[in-house]
Amino acid sequence: MHDPIRILDIAQSDWVALRDRLAGQGWTLEKGGGLDHAWATLTRGELLIEMDYDVWFEGEIAYARAQAPAIEALLPTPAPAKHLHDNPL
Repeated sequence: MHDPIRILDIAQSDWVALRDRLAGQGWTLEKGGGLDHAWATLTRGELLIEMDYDVWFEGEIAYARAQAPAIEALLPTPAPAKHLHDNPL
């Protein structure tokens, strides 16, 4: 993903709720994982959200900066996160 925006430190319940909410709104959901880690990829047309959850680092979502206005319009307000981080790379 080019020039991603990352939202970090999402609680597990919020991460799962967001994933399921977007899937229920017509996003295509692919998901997987195991005991300590889960991932989800949500797509809707050209929009893409990548989600990861790790029991040690909590949840994260990432999406391309170019898609931010369209994606952020669909996220809960306020975003379910403690910090909003831009990728420094």
